[in-house]
Amino acid sequence: MAGFAVTRWTNLVHKQARTEADLFPTQAVEFLHSHTIPSRLFVYYDWGGYAIWKLYPQYRVFVDGRADLYGDDLLRQFQKASQLRNGWEQVLDRWRVEAVLVPPSGALAQSLLLDDRWHVEFRDSHAILFLSTPRSTKVAGCRESYPAGHKAKKCVPDPSESAKPTRN
Repeated sequence: MAGFAVTRWTNLVHKQARTEADLFPTQAVEFLHSHTIPSRLFVYYDWGGYAIWKLYPQYRVFVDGRADLYGDDLLRQFQKASQLRNGWEQVLDRWRVEAVLVPPSGALAQSLLLDDRWHVEFRDSHAILFLSTPRSTKVAGCRESYPAGHKAKKCVPDPSESAKPTRN
């Protein structure tokens, strides 16, 4: 009987891993675990609970499948962003979303691929992870900076620029 239980448990564990890989962005989540990525994460609704389970507390997920906890207004905002309805960009800006994890074929993914304010950090057949790109790295008085472990550019004041006189 003990042998049966061990065999059954082993089969369940293997089946769960396979099912998880089929339904959820397992490789993208592993990528997030192994890289320093900004923590404010907009995730495809069906993956929200999985993302919280695997990524909390390092990452803050916008919404998950517990619709009753969030209320209608937040869910409408999620739909607006994920379905590219009018004002979708303001939703991401208002919630200071720094990373987006969605299916590659979705409307939001297709739009962000064309938007120079976002860049692809990870992609596989199940998921695509976008990071926000700074609005401009060529601002007068700024230089590009790369925080440790992070590929995204950040504009920081250049000390040599602040000493220069300004022209009026």
